Amino acid sequence: MKFLHSRVLANTLIIALGVFTLSCGNDEEPEPDTNSEKATLRLRIENIDNNDLPIELNKDYITENGDTLQITALQYFLSNVVLMDDDGGMQILPESYYLIKTTSESSETIVEISGLETGNYTSIHFGFGVDSSANHTSATDEGDLDPLGADGMIWNWDSGYKFLKLEGNFRTDTTTNGSFSFHVGGDANYKAYKLGAESEEHMEHMKTSSLNLSLESGKTREVHLKASILNIFDHPNLIDLDVTNQAHGSTAQNLAENYGTDLFEVHHTLLED
Repeated sequence: MKFLHSRVLANTLIIALGVFTLSCGNDEEPEPDTNSEKATLRLRIENIDNNDLPIELNKDYITENGDTLQITALQYFLSNVVLMDDDGGMQILPESYYLIKTTSESSETIVEISGLETGNYTSIHFGFGVDSSANHTSATDEGDLDPLGADGMIWNWDSGYKFLKLEGNFRTDTTTNGSFSFHVGGDANYKAYKLGAESEEHMEHMKTSSLNLSLESGKTREVHLKASILNIFDHPNLIDLDVTNQAHGSTAQNLAENYGTDLFEVHHTLLED
């Protein structure tokens, strides 16, 4: 009986020691909540007309050439967003491929990116289109590049994405019921934008596009970008819809030059709690 009692006592001590050890092991300091120290950026991209009003589908607009048009479809990709400060420091926004749309409900697309480093930034860089490293569809693509969710922005006769899909109807002095279809893509037609510091070389019809962006811990900063869509028809290459109303693939360099020149401006930034 003494031997049995000793074994029971020993087992009890072992169990107690294990519980004590486990308890001590769980007594570590909790991991700090790093997300609370990060900032959030909201990009609000708005498509506008030449009067600074939201673009509306199926509404009459007059181009610089004097053509009257109605837009029935408007979609394009923005990608590779980078924030830069005065000292050349940069913050690259991860997986930043965004499909921008005008629908019957809204001319705005809103993208929210969390987990960013705090700091003061004076310029924003991005691309119009999809860069060559990502411009070839894959079953592993996610987000707006997902082939199943790209909303008709993938070629069915070639590899890659459509950078711009712009369709509609038009009338001129000689055409009463015309239609246009611009599907522009190809690696050579990817265009880079830089808005903010050292980017004030604008044409006379564009507003100054400055940026003073302060990302703060635990807060959301909104950057409102505006895109003057009718510039695609007239600047720097004047588009005569009687002559150019169908452009598909990588051969539409004149349209690519137009969407790559003074299409965007920073309208304002807004700080939210």
